[in-house]
Amino acid sequence: DDPRQAKAFLAHSTDGGREWEKPQPGGDLAEDLSRLKVVIPGPGEVLLLGQGRRPGAPCALYQRHSTDGGRSWGSRERVLEKIGSCSLQFQHTPQGQVLAVAGSGSAGLTVAAWREGRWSEPKPVRASLQGASSGQTVFLDSLQLAFDGERLILIGRGQDGEVWVTVGQASALEWILAPPVPWAEPVTLAQKAGLP
Repeated sequence: DDPRQAKAFLAHSTDGGREWEKPQPGGDLAEDLSRLKVVIPGPGEVLLLGQGRRPGAPCALYQRHSTDGGRSWGSRERVLEKIGSCSLQFQHTPQGQVLAVAGSGSAGLTVAAWREGRWSEPKPVRASLQGASSGQTVFLDSLQLAFDGERLILIGRGQDGEVWVTVGQASALEWILAPPVPWAEPVTLAQKAGLP
């Protein structure tokens, strides 16, 4: 992605990356997109993601999908609208599942998984825990994801300055693809007079 020329250039390899064709302009494949990322979800499958270039427009991510190693591409479509950021990291689980992660290094992550040719609904991740020795609630910031086999590991820094690690009980994919919790946020039904 060459921001000075406002153009993307693509190169293709037929031998696993030992030799590459000469880079060619991306043409309509990357037209009006910037900050391009190439993601490989599996054998022969390629995703090309980029941000829309319209000045002053809110962040919008677009994607082209190839199932033949990048020789042909599907139409451009808007994706991950609910992830809340164009600044994404893409991580592979040990089983090869691709995750899109927004918010790394902050107090809240949002994670989506690529599965069966599409992105899952994004899941928010925030963490607080009870300190065993102090009994105080610790709110984690500077969050990062890692993996312990199939399970997610969440690493963060508490307001006490300590680094905390918590390991999920379900596999990363089970957690991300689980249906949303059916409970609504609590609401106040009544307040005693004179109390805030």
